[in-house]
Amino acid sequence: MALDYDLSPFFHPKSVCLVGATNNPTKWGFSVLHNLLMGGYAGNVYPVNLKGEDILGMKSYPSIRDLPETPDLAMVCVPNHAVLGVIEDLAAKGGKAAFVISSGFSEAGEEEKQMEREMARKAKEAGLIIGGPNGQGLVSTRCKLFCLMSGAYNKPGPISIVSQSGNVGGTILFSAYHHGFGIGKFVSSGNEAFVKLHDYIRYFGEDPETSVVLVYIENLKEGPAFLDACREVVPKKPVIVLRGGKTEEGASAARSHTGAMATSTEIFDAACRQVGILQVRDLREMFNVAIALAHQPLPAGDRVGILTLGGGWGVLAADAVSQYGLRLPKLPAKIMEEYSAFLPPFWSKNNPVDLVATRELGTTARSLEILARWEGVDALMMLGLGYGTRSVHLSSKFSPFKDNPMLKMVADFVLQEDMSTAEAIVRLVREVNKPFAVCSDAVLGSRLSESAPILHLENHDILVHATPNDGAATLRAMWQYAQIRAR
Repeated sequence: MALDYDLSPFFHPKSVCLVGATNNPTKWGFSVLHNLLMGGYAGNVYPVNLKGEDILGMKSYPSIRDLPETPDLAMVCVPNHAVLGVIEDLAAKGGKAAFVISSGFSEAGEEEKQMEREMARKAKEAGLIIGGPNGQGLVSTRCKLFCLMSGAYNKPGPISIVSQSGNVGGTILFSAYHHGFGIGKFVSSGNEAFVKLHDYIRYFGEDPETSVVLVYIENLKEGPAFLDACREVVPKKPVIVLRGGKTEEGASAARSHTGAMATSTEIFDAACRQVGILQVRDLREMFNVAIALAHQPLPAGDRVGILTLGGGWGVLAADAVSQYGLRLPKLPAKIMEEYSAFLPPFWSKNNPVDLVATRELGTTARSLEILARWEGVDALMMLGLGYGTRSVHLSSKFSPFKDNPMLKMVADFVLQEDMSTAEAIVRLVREVNKPFAVCSDAVLGSRLSESAPILHLENHDILVHATPNDGAATLRAMWQYAQIRAR
């Protein structure tokens, strides 16, 4: 279906002007221009400042009408009462699109709401598209466009985001940056005076650079249009939704944030299930599920095999898998015989497969390979990767025996064992075509750079979850989407 608006000026502009540019670092007109320049945008950039003074070492212009060319995109950071004049100037210049970062519109009161409506009316008359107002900005990584109030310079990737909150979307951007995962496009949709939530979703659905769509919602101004857009997109790519304002207190906060009423939770949840939208509980689950769906194969069924380096985490993982509606198949005699050939006689003889702290080089990778290649499971959970590397790292910092040759030998052994497991996971995901949920408390409160095996996985687009519950939630969402695709 044809899109209602051409949003390419938002995400592929050949030139950008920043209206309200300033040298004052306390103003958003400074931050947005600074982030655009820092991100490496290669198109023409034109600061617009009433005084016409140089901004960040660049020549500025007193108005859009004075620019040497018509900009594809105007980023607007001026007080709310000055926005209408900017829209008129852009229309007179023959511009295509504006994104209004300025706040103080429908979220502020009735008079400001009328101002917002007038802005949208003028834009439609002039054939302009308007993003916002009250939005944090735009990102399009492949053209290095980072028009944001806060700086996160992500590398390109297959995940695109539309968020009705700038800082919620920013959390996903910074999480991806921290872990080294790519992002395609991002928009903080704000009050949606003109371009609505469903317009962005449909655009991402048609975008060949996007394979997963993330949506943060606080209100639905046009519920049926939102559902229709998701219905179009879901058969081609997953739509993952996090909704704020489910409680009375949250809904009240949402009204003051975006100036709109929230939707009934029961009605919304039922509609999402019907359309095939994947709902998540929080930001961490949204990030985890998005990374897995973007980079790993879908499971063919709901059977999970668990390999654990510690018994307690295996128990928690078994509980989580069951609670999320997945199954733990029992190990057949053939598989138990394979394990018994090299594991101690007191190994668990069950799924989860507990390696009972076995310390033989290559044991973990070998055990994982047996479980992954077993046709009785559709997905894998690996628990505890990086325990040893973390312990050795701490010992090398604080132990009075850190120069002991035997301790160094142990450190080399542990790192080699963890790395062989990480390498096996990367290889097996490709070879057996099953998703892996790798879970380890080694990621809690640690620097990724201090854990070579975890860094190796994330360099190959496999996220390490902090808990077994996180891993089970991710596998559940992947199985849900596999069923949706099958329908």
